Amino acid sequence: MLRNTKSRNSWKRQLSPMLLMLLVILGSGGSIPMPSVSAAESYSFVAKWGSHGAGDGQFSSPGGIAVDSSDNVYVADEGNTRVQKLSFTGKFLTKWGNFGTGIQFGPADIAVDSSGNVYVADYHNDRIQKFSSTGELLAEWGSEGSGDGQFAPGPTSVAVDSSNNVYVADTLNNRIQKFSSTGKFLTKWGVGSGGGEQSISAYIAVDSSNNVYVTDLDSHIQKYSSTGEFLAKWGSEGSGDGQLASGHNNIAVDSSDNVYVADRNNNRIQKFSSTGEFLTKWGSEGSSDGQFSQPRGVAVDSSGNVYVADSGNHRIQKFSSTGEFLTKWGEKGSGEGQFATLNGIAVDSSGNVYVADMLNDGIQKFSPTGGD
Repeated sequence: MLRNTKSRNSWKRQLSPMLLMLLVILGSGGSIPMPSVSAAESYSFVAKWGSHGAGDGQFSSPGGIAVDSSDNVYVADEGNTRVQKLSFTGKFLTKWGNFGTGIQFGPADIAVDSSGNVYVADYHNDRIQKFSSTGELLAEWGSEGSGDGQFAPGPTSVAVDSSNNVYVADTLNNRIQKFSSTGKFLTKWGVGSGGGEQSISAYIAVDSSNNVYVTDLDSHIQKYSSTGEFLAKWGSEGSGDGQLASGHNNIAVDSSDNVYVADRNNNRIQKFSSTGEFLTKWGSEGSSDGQFSQPRGVAVDSSGNVYVADSGNHRIQKFSSTGEFLTKWGEKGSGEGQFATLNGIAVDSSGNVYVADMLNDGIQKFSPTGGD
Protein backbone atom coordinates (compact mmCIF):
# COMPACT_ATOMS: atom_id res chain seq x y z
CA MET A 1 0.00 0.00 0.00
CA LEU A 2 1.31 3.45 -0.84
CA ARG A 3 1.99 5.91 1.93
CA ASN A 4 2.10 9.72 1.97
CA THR A 5 0.99 9.82 -1.65
CA LYS A 6 0.56 13.56 -1.82
CA SER A 7 4.01 14.18 -0.35
CA ARG A 8 5.58 11.59 -2.63
CA ASN A 9 4.04 13.01 -5.77
CA SER A 10 5.08 16.54 -4.83
CA TRP A 11 8.68 15.49 -4.32
CA LYS A 12 8.56 13.33 -7.41
CA ARG A 13 7.50 16.27 -9.56
CA GLN A 14 10.43 18.25 -8.19
CA LEU A 15 12.81 15.38 -8.71
CA SER A 16 11.30 14.09 -11.96
CA PRO A 17 14.28 14.98 -14.14
CA MET A 18 16.35 12.74 -11.93
CA LEU A 19 13.79 10.00 -11.60
CA LEU A 20 13.40 9.86 -15.30
CA MET A 21 16.76 8.91 -15.40
CA LEU A 22 18.54 9.05 -16.44
CA LEU A 23 19.59 10.02 -16.75
CA VAL A 24 22.12 14.12 -16.53
CA ILE A 25 23.94 20.75 -18.40
CA LEU A 26 25.53 23.86 -19.80
CA GLY A 27 25.94 27.51 -18.97
CA SER A 28 26.86 31.08 -19.18
CA GLY A 29 30.58 30.73 -19.86
CA GLY A 30 32.13 31.58 -23.21
CA SER A 31 31.54 29.09 -25.96
CA ILE A 32 34.35 27.10 -27.55
CA PRO A 33 34.94 27.47 -31.31
CA MET A 34 33.43 24.41 -32.93
CA PRO A 35 34.69 22.75 -36.12
CA SER A 36 32.28 21.55 -38.79
CA VAL A 37 31.08 17.97 -38.67
CA SER A 38 32.70 15.52 -41.05
CA ALA A 39 30.95 12.54 -42.59
CA ALA A 40 33.07 10.18 -40.47
CA GLU A 41 31.57 11.76 -37.34
CA SER A 42 27.93 11.24 -38.29
CA TYR A 43 25.47 8.94 -36.54
CA SER A 44 22.81 6.94 -38.30
CA PHE A 45 19.35 6.08 -37.07
CA VAL A 46 19.23 2.31 -36.58
CA ALA A 47 15.94 1.45 -34.95
CA LYS A 48 13.00 2.79 -33.03
CA TRP A 49 10.83 0.68 -30.86
CA GLY A 50 7.90 1.30 -28.61
CA SER A 51 4.64 3.19 -28.71
CA HIS A 52 2.23 4.38 -26.07
CA GLY A 53 0.57 1.46 -24.35
CA ALA A 54 0.93 -1.37 -21.88
CA GLY A 55 1.67 -4.23 -24.26
CA ASP A 56 5.00 -5.98 -24.71
CA GLY A 57 7.46 -3.48 -26.13
CA GLN A 58 5.15 -0.54 -25.48
CA PHE A 59 5.92 2.20 -22.97
CA SER A 60 4.37 4.89 -20.83
CA SER A 61 6.89 7.59 -19.88
CA PRO A 62 10.12 5.57 -20.19
CA GLY A 63 12.89 7.08 -18.10
CA GLY A 64 15.94 5.29 -16.74
CA ILE A 65 17.86 3.18 -19.23
CA ALA A 66 20.82 0.84 -18.72
CA VAL A 67 22.84 -1.54 -20.91
CA ASP A 68 24.51 -4.76 -19.73
CA SER A 69 27.79 -6.33 -20.88
CA SER A 70 25.94 -8.22 -23.62
CA ASP A 71 24.35 -4.96 -24.83
CA ASN A 72 20.86 -5.91 -23.72
CA VAL A 73 18.81 -2.83 -22.91
CA TYR A 74 16.80 -2.38 -19.71
CA VAL A 75 14.18 0.36 -19.49
CA ALA A 76 12.41 1.72 -16.43
CA ASP A 77 8.92 1.92 -17.93
CA GLU A 78 7.70 4.24 -15.22
CA GLY A 79 4.12 4.88 -16.34
CA ASN A 80 3.52 1.14 -16.60
CA THR A 81 5.36 0.51 -13.31
CA ARG A 82 7.60 -2.18 -14.78
CA VAL A 83 10.99 -2.94 -16.28
CA GLN A 84 11.31 -4.14 -19.86
CA LYS A 85 14.32 -5.92 -21.34
CA LEU A 86 15.11 -5.67 -25.04
CA SER A 87 17.91 -6.99 -27.20
CA PHE A 88 20.28 -4.53 -28.82
CA THR A 89 18.15 -4.84 -31.97
CA GLY A 90 15.02 -3.83 -30.07
CA LYS A 91 13.50 -7.31 -29.84
CA PHE A 92 11.29 -7.63 -26.78
CA LEU A 93 12.80 -10.23 -24.43
CA THR A 94 10.95 -10.03 -21.15
CA LYS A 95 9.24 -7.73 -18.66
CA TRP A 96 8.44 -7.74 -14.99
CA GLY A 97 6.52 -5.69 -12.46
CA ASN A 98 3.25 -3.84 -12.19
CA PHE A 99 1.70 -1.32 -9.84
CA GLY A 100 1.51 -2.36 -6.19
CA THR A 101 3.68 -4.36 -3.83
CA GLY A 102 5.33 -7.76 -4.18
CA ILE A 103 7.08 -8.07 -7.56
CA GLN A 104 5.51 -4.74 -8.42
CA PHE A 105 6.89 -1.26 -8.24
CA GLY A 106 7.29 2.32 -9.37
CA PRO A 107 10.74 2.25 -10.99
CA ALA A 108 12.68 5.48 -10.53
CA ASP A 109 16.17 4.39 -11.56
CA ILE A 110 17.89 1.26 -12.80
CA ALA A 111 21.41 -0.19 -12.74
CA VAL A 112 23.04 -3.42 -13.92
CA ASP A 113 25.94 -5.23 -12.24
CA SER A 114 28.82 -7.20 -13.80
CA SER A 115 26.81 -10.43 -13.65
CA GLY A 116 23.85 -8.94 -15.47
CA ASN A 117 21.64 -8.62 -12.40
CA VAL A 118 19.30 -5.64 -12.42
CA TYR A 119 18.71 -3.29 -9.47
CA VAL A 120 15.63 -1.10 -9.42
CA ALA A 121 15.05 1.90 -7.18
CA ASP A 122 11.38 1.33 -6.30
CA TYR A 123 10.44 4.83 -5.25
CA HIS A 124 6.81 4.12 -4.42
CA ASN A 125 7.51 1.18 -2.14
CA ASP A 126 10.64 2.55 -0.38
CA ARG A 127 12.90 -0.29 -1.45
CA ILE A 128 15.50 -1.68 -3.79
CA GLN A 129 14.64 -4.77 -5.79
CA LYS A 130 17.20 -7.06 -7.41
CA PHE A 131 16.33 -9.25 -10.38
CA SER A 132 18.18 -11.71 -12.55
CA SER A 133 18.64 -10.79 -16.21
CA THR A 134 15.49 -12.81 -16.95
CA GLY A 135 13.38 -10.93 -14.41
CA GLU A 136 13.46 -13.42 -11.53
CA LEU A 137 13.18 -11.62 -8.20
CA LEU A 138 16.39 -12.35 -6.26
CA ALA A 139 16.20 -9.96 -3.32
CA GLU A 140 14.48 -6.86 -2.03
CA TRP A 141 15.15 -4.59 0.88
CA GLY A 142 13.93 -1.35 2.40
CA SER A 143 10.90 0.24 3.99
CA GLU A 144 9.81 3.78 4.80
CA GLY A 145 11.81 5.37 7.57
CA SER A 146 15.17 6.79 8.60
CA GLY A 147 16.83 3.72 10.11
CA ASP A 148 19.60 1.70 8.51
CA GLY A 149 18.29 0.19 5.30
CA GLN A 150 15.18 2.37 5.28
CA PHE A 151 14.34 5.14 2.80
CA ALA A 152 12.26 8.31 2.95
CA PRO A 153 10.07 8.60 1.08
CA GLY A 154 11.80 6.39 -1.46
CA PRO A 155 15.16 5.77 -3.17
CA THR A 156 15.75 7.98 -6.18
CA SER A 157 19.06 6.89 -7.69
CA VAL A 158 21.05 3.64 -7.66
CA ALA A 159 24.57 2.72 -8.79
CA VAL A 160 26.68 -0.45 -8.62
CA ASP A 161 30.47 -0.71 -8.26
CA SER A 162 32.88 -3.26 -9.72
CA SER A 163 32.43 -5.50 -6.66
CA ASN A 164 28.64 -5.38 -7.12
CA ASN A 165 28.06 -3.31 -4.02
CA VAL A 166 24.97 -1.15 -4.33
CA TYR A 167 24.84 2.58 -3.54
CA VAL A 168 21.48 4.29 -3.07
CA ALA A 169 20.59 7.97 -2.93
CA ASP A 170 18.24 8.11 0.04
CA THR A 171 17.27 11.59 -1.00
CA LEU A 172 14.98 12.92 1.69
CA ASN A 173 17.05 11.35 4.45
CA ASN A 174 19.98 13.36 3.08
CA ARG A 175 22.31 10.41 2.86
CA ILE A 176 23.85 7.67 0.79
CA GLN A 177 23.43 4.05 1.84
CA LYS A 178 25.64 1.17 0.75
CA PHE A 179 24.52 -2.46 0.57
CA SER A 180 25.98 -5.76 -0.51
CA SER A 181 24.60 -7.32 -3.67
CA THR A 182 22.21 -9.35 -1.49
CA GLY A 183 20.87 -6.30 0.31
CA LYS A 184 22.92 -6.47 3.51
CA PHE A 185 23.31 -2.99 4.97
CA LEU A 186 27.01 -2.08 5.01
CA THR A 187 27.31 1.62 5.82
CA LYS A 188 25.80 5.05 5.36
CA TRP A 189 26.97 8.61 5.25
CA GLY A 190 25.59 12.09 4.89
CA VAL A 191 23.07 14.44 6.51
CA GLY A 192 23.84 18.14 6.32
CA SER A 193 25.79 20.23 3.84
CA GLY A 194 29.35 20.36 5.19
CA GLY A 195 32.30 18.26 4.10
CA GLY A 196 31.33 14.65 4.47
CA GLU A 197 27.75 15.63 5.09
CA GLN A 198 25.11 15.25 2.41
CA SER A 199 22.22 17.56 1.68
CA ILE A 200 19.47 16.43 -0.69
CA SER A 201 21.28 14.18 -3.14
CA ALA A 202 20.45 14.00 -6.82
CA TYR A 203 22.76 11.68 -8.76
CA ILE A 204 25.41 9.06 -8.02
CA ALA A 205 28.36 7.85 -10.09
CA VAL A 206 31.11 5.35 -9.25
CA ASP A 207 34.66 5.41 -10.66
CA SER A 208 37.10 2.61 -11.49
CA SER A 209 38.40 2.56 -7.90
CA ASN A 210 34.87 2.34 -6.50
CA ASN A 211 34.93 5.89 -5.22
CA VAL A 212 31.49 7.44 -5.12
CA TYR A 213 30.57 10.88 -6.48
CA VAL A 214 27.32 12.55 -5.47
CA THR A 215 25.67 15.72 -6.72
CA ASP A 216 23.20 17.51 -4.48
CA LEU A 217 20.65 20.27 -4.84
CA ASP A 218 22.98 22.76 -3.10
CA SER A 219 25.40 22.98 -6.06
CA HIS A 220 28.00 20.61 -4.60
CA ILE A 221 29.83 17.51 -5.73
CA GLN A 222 31.14 15.28 -2.98
CA LYS A 223 33.51 12.35 -3.31
CA TYR A 224 33.67 9.41 -0.91
CA SER A 225 35.60 6.19 -0.72
CA SER A 226 33.63 2.97 -1.08
CA THR A 227 33.46 2.80 2.73
CA GLY A 228 31.97 6.28 3.01
CA GLU A 229 35.16 8.12 3.98
CA PHE A 230 34.87 11.74 2.91
CA LEU A 231 37.55 12.53 0.32
CA ALA A 232 36.69 15.83 -1.36
CA LYS A 233 34.00 18.41 -1.95
CA TRP A 234 33.75 21.10 -4.57
CA GLY A 235 31.27 23.49 -6.09
CA SER A 236 29.15 26.41 -4.94
CA GLU A 237 26.13 28.14 -6.38
CA GLY A 238 26.97 30.38 -9.32
CA SER A 239 28.07 30.45 -12.95
CA GLY A 240 31.84 30.77 -12.60
CA ASP A 241 34.37 28.04 -13.29
CA GLY A 242 33.71 25.17 -10.93
CA GLN A 243 30.43 26.64 -9.74
CA LEU A 244 27.05 25.01 -10.37
CA ALA A 245 23.54 26.27 -10.67
CA SER A 246 21.31 24.74 -8.02
CA GLY A 247 19.12 21.93 -9.21
CA HIS A 248 19.33 18.44 -10.62
CA ASN A 249 22.85 18.22 -12.02
CA ASN A 250 23.61 14.84 -13.53
CA ILE A 251 27.07 13.31 -13.37
CA ALA A 252 29.20 10.79 -15.26
CA VAL A 253 32.74 9.44 -14.79
CA ASP A 254 35.06 8.31 -17.58
CA SER A 255 37.61 5.48 -17.58
CA SER A 256 40.31 7.88 -16.34
CA ASP A 257 38.04 8.94 -13.46
CA ASN A 258 37.44 12.41 -14.79
CA VAL A 259 34.08 13.77 -13.70
CA TYR A 260 31.57 15.39 -16.07
CA VAL A 261 28.71 17.39 -14.61
CA ALA A 262 25.58 18.43 -16.45
CA ASP A 263 25.29 21.94 -15.05
CA ARG A 264 21.77 22.10 -16.36
CA ASN A 265 20.55 25.55 -15.38
CA ASN A 266 23.85 27.07 -16.52
CA ASN A 267 23.44 25.26 -19.87
CA ARG A 268 26.93 23.80 -19.91
CA ILE A 269 29.12 20.81 -19.19
CA GLN A 270 31.92 21.06 -16.67
CA LYS A 271 34.81 18.64 -16.43
CA PHE A 272 36.79 18.02 -13.25
CA SER A 273 39.62 15.76 -12.21
CA SER A 274 38.85 13.03 -9.70
CA THR A 275 40.06 15.37 -6.93
CA GLY A 276 37.76 18.20 -7.99
CA GLU A 277 40.24 20.30 -9.96
CA PHE A 278 38.38 22.30 -12.59
CA LEU A 279 39.64 21.23 -16.03
CA THR A 280 37.37 22.76 -18.64
CA LYS A 281 33.82 23.72 -19.54
CA TRP A 282 31.80 24.13 -22.67
CA GLY A 283 28.39 25.36 -23.69
CA SER A 284 26.03 28.29 -23.34
CA GLU A 285 22.32 28.79 -23.77
CA GLY A 286 21.15 28.47 -27.36
CA SER A 287 20.59 26.08 -30.24
CA SER A 288 23.85 26.33 -32.19
CA ASP A 289 26.46 23.56 -32.19
CA GLY A 290 27.79 23.16 -28.67
CA GLN A 291 24.99 25.18 -27.09
CA PHE A 292 22.27 23.74 -24.89
CA SER A 293 18.75 24.22 -23.64
CA GLN A 294 18.14 22.45 -20.33
CA PRO A 295 19.94 19.20 -21.12
CA ARG A 296 18.93 16.31 -18.89
CA GLY A 297 21.41 13.51 -19.49
CA VAL A 298 25.13 12.88 -19.88
CA ALA A 299 26.98 9.67 -20.72
CA VAL A 300 30.59 8.77 -21.55
CA ASP A 301 31.77 6.00 -23.86
CA SER A 302 34.88 3.81 -23.55
CA SER A 303 36.91 6.30 -25.61
CA GLY A 304 36.00 9.21 -23.37
CA ASN A 305 33.55 10.85 -25.77
CA VAL A 306 30.72 12.68 -24.06
CA TYR A 307 27.07 12.44 -25.11
CA VAL A 308 24.56 15.03 -23.91
CA ALA A 309 20.77 14.75 -24.00
CA ASP A 310 20.03 18.35 -25.01
CA SER A 311 16.38 18.13 -24.04
CA GLY A 312 15.15 21.63 -24.84
CA ASN A 313 16.71 21.44 -28.30
CA HIS A 314 15.36 17.90 -28.88
CA ARG A 315 18.71 16.48 -29.86
CA ILE A 316 21.81 14.54 -28.83
CA GLN A 317 25.21 16.21 -29.03
CA LYS A 318 28.54 14.42 -28.97
CA PHE A 319 31.82 15.94 -27.81
CA SER A 320 35.40 14.87 -27.30
CA SER A 321 36.66 14.62 -23.75
CA THR A 322 38.02 18.16 -24.07
CA GLY A 323 34.71 19.62 -25.22
CA GLU A 324 35.34 19.69 -28.95
CA PHE A 325 32.02 19.47 -30.77
CA LEU A 326 31.88 16.33 -32.89
CA THR A 327 28.34 15.84 -34.10
CA LYS A 328 24.66 16.17 -33.29
CA TRP A 329 21.41 14.58 -34.32
CA GLY A 330 17.72 14.94 -33.64
CA GLU A 331 14.93 17.48 -33.91
CA LYS A 332 11.48 17.99 -32.43
CA GLY A 333 8.90 15.47 -33.57
CA SER A 334 7.74 11.89 -33.30
CA GLY A 335 9.41 10.32 -36.32
CA GLU A 336 12.68 8.46 -36.74
CA GLY A 337 15.51 10.44 -35.21
CA GLN A 338 13.09 12.94 -33.71
CA PHE A 339 12.46 13.57 -30.02
CA ALA A 340 9.83 15.10 -27.76
CA THR A 341 11.29 14.90 -24.24
CA LEU A 342 14.72 13.32 -23.85
CA ASN A 343 15.29 11.48 -20.60
CA GLY A 344 17.68 8.55 -20.23
CA ILE A 345 20.74 8.07 -22.41
CA ALA A 346 23.14 5.12 -22.47
CA VAL A 347 26.03 3.92 -24.63
CA ASP A 348 26.89 0.27 -25.27
CA SER A 349 30.25 -1.43 -25.79
CA SER A 350 30.12 -0.78 -29.55
CA GLY A 351 29.40 2.92 -29.19
CA ASN A 352 25.72 2.62 -30.07
CA VAL A 353 23.59 5.23 -28.33
CA TYR A 354 20.18 4.48 -26.79
CA VAL A 355 17.79 7.27 -25.92
CA ALA A 356 14.58 7.15 -23.88
CA ASP A 357 11.99 9.63 -25.14
CA MET A 358 9.33 10.09 -22.46
CA LEU A 359 6.58 11.88 -24.39
CA ASN A 360 6.99 9.75 -27.50
CA ASP A 361 6.91 6.61 -25.32
CA GLY A 362 9.78 5.00 -27.18
CA ILE A 363 13.45 4.04 -27.30
CA GLN A 364 15.67 4.97 -30.24
CA LYS A 365 19.04 3.50 -31.16
CA PHE A 366 21.75 5.24 -33.17
CA SER A 367 24.99 3.84 -34.52
CA PRO A 368 28.27 5.53 -35.44
CA THR A 369 28.63 3.07 -38.32
CA GLY A 370 25.11 2.97 -39.68
CA GLY A 371 23.72 0.06 -37.72
CA ASP A 372 24.13 -3.63 -37.21
